[in-house]
This record gives sequence, C-alpha cells and structure tokens, in this order.
Amino acid sequence: MLRNAFRFAPLLTLCLCIPIAASATETLLTDVSGQGVDPLNCSEHKAAVLVFMTTDCPVANSFAPELKRIADECREKNVKVTFVHVDPELADKDAALHAQEYGLFGAGTVLVDRNHLLVKKTGATITPEAAVFTPAGQLAYLGRVNNQYAGYGDRRARATEHDLRNAIEAVIAGRKVPSPRTEAIGCYIPDLD
Repeated sequence: MLRNAFRFAPLLTLCLCIPIAASATETLLTDVSGQGVDPLNCSEHKAAVLVFMTTDCPVANSFAPELKRIADECREKNVKVTFVHVDPELADKDAALHAQEYGLFGAGTVLVDRNHLLVKKTGATITPEAAVFTPAGQLAYLGRVNNQYAGYGDRRARATEHDLRNAIEAVIAGRKVPSPRTEAIGCYIPDLD
C-alpha cells in the first residue's frame, strides 16, 4: 500500500464549470461490493459529490464523522455521494473495512480508483478533497471539506467555513458556487508509475 505524506496541497487553477465529457464506459467503475457504478453520472440526482481518500491519511480519517453527516444529508436531498479511495494497491475488502470502521459504509458508494480515472477527471491532488458536479456533469467545486485545518498540523477546534456544504447547496439551488476552488490540506495523492 502506498503511504502518503501529510502535507499542504498547492492551490491549483483549473477552469471550473467545464463539462466532463466521458462516455458511460469511461467512468464506469466497480464499487467495493462488485456493482458497476458511474459516479459522474448524476442526471437523476441534483448533484454528485466525490470525496477522495486513503485509508492511512490521518486528516482524511479525521473528517469521517463530518463526511458521514454530509452524506446522510445528501441522501435526503437526492445528491449522489461516492467515497473514492486513490491507493491503486488497496483491495476492495480493505476499502470496505475502512468505510465500515469510519462509519462511511452505507453513507455513500465506496470504490477504489485504481487507474486514477476520477483523479484525472477532477484534478484532485489531496486526500481529503471533494469534487461537486452539476446534473449536467460540470465540475462546480473542487477543494476542502471545510477549514478545520488552518495549515499543516494546525487544526482548529471547530470549522468556521463549510466549503463542501456550501458548494452542494449552491449546485442544488442552481447557483454558481461562491468559492469554486479551495485549498485542501492533507495527504498527497500519489502519481501512478
């Protein structure tokens, strides 16, 4: 299993709200239960959320309770949530065990992005980092869950900005996301060799 270093993510400048053009077979992946899923297809949902994670990132793991709350609220609002493990060597059973251990199993779909298809489609570089898509398949948000971490090793007692929640609400309402790009702090997603 790849080990990630706990670091800052550099702020990237991508043009957001661009269509993520892909045929169904390009984004069809298998979740940890063996079912085919297309996490980017949200035509029957008000939005789709991807949360990039690894089992060994302490920052991503510390966000598990908040991610479960967000996923539970999303289910009630007809928003699709997928937890995307980025370690290509992670077995599906270990991703499922991690989701069970951190209370995420059942909150959303869990899968392993072994070829970094979703990483490349979104431009994600850090775990945890979240991407929010419109029903038309446009990337509307990429960044942190919230500002609980002010910097490397600098954790606030309580988040004061809730970027992922705000992005989801904006997409549901058909509005532009106020801050479509935020800096995620956590563990780097390793490049595939």
